[in-house]
Amino acid sequence: MILGLETATSVLGIALTSEGRILASVMMARKHVHDDLLVPLCAEIVEHAGLTMQNLRAVAVSAGPGSYTGLRIGMGAAKGLCLALNIPLISVPTCDAAAESLARYLASDSIRIAVCLDAKNDEVYFSTYVTRDGEACNQHPVTILPAARAAELLEADTRVIGDGADLVARHCRESLGVITDPALVFRGESIALLGEKMAALEKFSDIATCEPLYLREFIAKLPRNPLAT
Repeated sequence: MILGLETATSVLGIALTSEGRILASVMMARKHVHDDLLVPLCAEIVEHAGLTMQNLRAVAVSAGPGSYTGLRIGMGAAKGLCLALNIPLISVPTCDAAAESLARYLASDSIRIAVCLDAKNDEVYFSTYVTRDGEACNQHPVTILPAARAAELLEADTRVIGDGADLVARHCRESLGVITDPALVFRGESIALLGEKMAALEKFSDIATCEPLYLREFIAKLPRNPLAT
């Protein structure tokens, strides 16, 4: 069994899968609940499936890009569970899992998908895919781009997903299939199912050194001291 954790967006998603089957899943499309609810919901979903934590084979976690705080919460929880249970960690690229989720839903070949996550300052985390045999094959590796530049790279009828989809669509002259609701594709089951594929290939991450994929450096700024001269 693989436990999948999705915390890269405003969605909190947790799922339990085994051999391609979804055993249990929970999703909350609410901001600022990840920190309080992630670990308790992990325990509840495993219990709901009639299992114990000791039945887990690995923990798969959405590794980014995405929300800085959300990614840190998810990665921290995943590492803690893996260390406590002595099981492997699977670091799943957020955009890959979202594209795979849509590819399974569409169930058609040659559909173009673009994942666009809001990176602030009129920029997006951007990656493109094409569907083949029910899977999403990466065409443009994930990178951070100005929304206008991302729009230039899209072909007509591309399905655009993520909370940066509208931002890119505003710069695009082509007809796009825009899906802005992150709850449709950024889900725990997407992380767990792709995690199963990675586990079969033994693509595990080192628990001690694994970090989220941010693409952009985040610098903590101290509040200015009004008494300083």
